[in-house]
Amino acid sequence: MAPPEHIRAFHGNFERTEPRRPEEVQQQLEDSLNALQTEVIDLYQYHSWGSSQFFDDDVLAVLDKARDAGKIRHIGVTNFDAVRLEDLLDAGVPVVSNQVQYSLLDTRPEREMVDLCERRDMKLLCYGTLAGGFLTSKFAGEPDPGEATDLENRSLTKYKLIIEEVGGWEAYQNLLGTVSDIADKHGVSIANVATRYVLEKPRVGSAIVGARNTRHIESNQRTLAFELDEEDHRTIEVARARLAEVPGGVYSVERDRDSRHAKIMNYNLNQKQDDVTRHR
Repeated sequence: MAPPEHIRAFHGNFERTEPRRPEEVQQQLEDSLNALQTEVIDLYQYHSWGSSQFFDDDVLAVLDKARDAGKIRHIGVTNFDAVRLEDLLDAGVPVVSNQVQYSLLDTRPEREMVDLCERRDMKLLCYGTLAGGFLTSKFAGEPDPGEATDLENRSLTKYKLIIEEVGGWEAYQNLLGTVSDIADKHGVSIANVATRYVLEKPRVGSAIVGARNTRHIESNQRTLAFELDEEDHRTIEVARARLAEVPGGVYSVERDRDSRHAKIMNYNLNQKQDDVTRHR
C-alpha cells in the first residue's frame, strides 16, 4: 500500500529459465505491453531466481534499451542483495526499486539494503508484510499447526519456516500479542499494524498486500488512516528484540539451493513441462 497513485507495473519472471536469455526478455516485454494494451510500462521489475541469473549484462541491456526507447519508464528488481544490486547500479543500470520480503518477523533489508537505498536514492517495495496471513488475527492464540512442510499451501510453509527461524511458535505468539494490543489501542486490526510498521520504515515506497474481496480492501485502506506513535515503535522493538533474526541479507537463505527455504520452491518450471511432454 502507498498513497493513491495510478501506475502500470509488471513483474517479469521470464518463464523461470536459467540463465535469462535476452530474446526471452524482449518477448516477455512485448507480451506485457500487448496484454496491458499500453505503449509504456511505468515500472518493469526484473526477478531472478538464483545467483547465476543476477547481473546478466545482455539481459539487463535489453531492459535499459527498452527504457531508452520509451517502452519502460523505470526499471526495478526483485530480491537482489546489496552487493549485486550495487554492482548493477555501478554498471549504469538505473534501478529505482527493489522488491523485497520485509515484515515484523523478517527485517533482513535493514542490514545493508536500506543503507544502499539511502545512498543510491532507491525505494523498497515490500511483500510478505503479513507473512502469508500469520501476521493477522487468524492465528492469534492458536496452537502450533505443526511442521511447516505439512501446511496447506506453499505460502504458509514459506512463512512458517520464517517463524521457526526467529524462535518458533511461542516467540511468534508473544509478538502477535504485542501487536494485538497496539491494534486495539488504535481501533484497527493486527494486519493494519503489521503493514503500518513496514510502511513507516526508511526507504519503503509501498507494501504489497492482497485482497480477496471488498472487505479486505476496506480493511487494507484503514492502514493509511493512522500512524504508529513513538510508544508503539518502542513497544514493538522490545518485543522484536526477544526474537532471533533470519540469517543473512535479502533473500540469502532462499537463494541457497541446499537450504530448507529453497527446497520448497519450484525452479525451471518450463524445463519440467518439456520433460513431461516428452514422456507422454
